[in-house]
Amino acid sequence: MKPQEKRILAPVDFSADSLHTIRYLAEHHSTGTRLTVLHVVPDEMRGDEDTMLREHLLMFSQYSGILADSGCDVRFAVAYGNPAKMILETPATGAPE
Repeated sequence: MKPQEKRILAPVDFSADSLHTIRYLAEHHSTGTRLTVLHVVPDEMRGDEDTMLREHLLMFSQYSGILADSGCDVRFAVAYGNPAKMILETPATGAPE
């Protein structure tokens, strides 16, 4: 029987706590772990999507550098809506359902 792949959903808000979480995940999880890093933009904070996308890519690139040597299969996702609802609806495979 093949061992089940470990999947982790890591919601982030780009705060210092989120950075700490990413560092922890990089140190304590490795090959065979699928890690989805999710940022949810609340509807009331939604602005110019091109500008926001550039900002998200910049922040995700910092996380990517930290996670690069972890061996995790890392995916980054951005969702729009109610953060709690979107986090609960997002499987650890990546995209909100």
